[in-house]
Amino acid sequence: SSAASDVYKRQLQDPAARTVIAQCANQRRAPLEILEEPARGYAIGLPGEHQQHNAALALAALHALEVPLNYDTVQAGLSSASWPGRFERPTPSALPGQPEELILDIAHNPAAARCLAATWHQHFGDQKARLLFGSLSTKDTVGILEHLLPLASEILLVPINSPRAISPEDLQRLLPAGHPPAQPFSDLLDALRHPGEGPLLVTGSAFLVGEVKALLEGVPHARSAQ
Repeated sequence: SSAASDVYKRQLQDPAARTVIAQCANQRRAPLEILEEPARGYAIGLPGEHQQHNAALALAALHALEVPLNYDTVQAGLSSASWPGRFERPTPSALPGQPEELILDIAHNPAAARCLAATWHQHFGDQKARLLFGSLSTKDTVGILEHLLPLASEILLVPINSPRAISPEDLQRLLPAGHPPAQPFSDLLDALRHPGEGPLLVTGSAFLVGEVKALLEGVPHARSAQ
């Protein structure tokens, strides 16, 4: 949508960032090309308009390197691109509780959460998500939640297998006034078994998304030392 496109342009073409990049390029006497538009005319396997901007950057880099390209080659590459944990929509049947639809997105900083929110609206419109969320103490959790809470019908707060994890109870204390109904869980499986309707959006940490993917694939998930 045009609204989503405006969000991405404001994010990707931040004037302060552009100034710093231009200064660095000038100091190094390096040519600088600013891409204003996303890649158009290709079916891109990664969802979200920000991925169209990323595709435009990748193509510009290949042209700068004088890599020979044709339309069919570019189309085959962009359409088959995949990135686990970025608006990934696996089959949830292996999970306890079997949500009607499952979306996995790392979104562990405010910029990524903003992209996730815009991509959610592109695919689901105004439909709300059951938000399964966990975060780390080193992240801007309040900034992340600012973009994600408007998507949520309810919030399932879970621990993460990391020494930097914020406890579900502390996450609940970070929620602003007027937040959607929220419930802390001491165990990820308990949260996944919690009954509810609507798509389940798992986000807030690469560690959390990795743990859910391990459950989906039936493989062990070791506690992180980080």
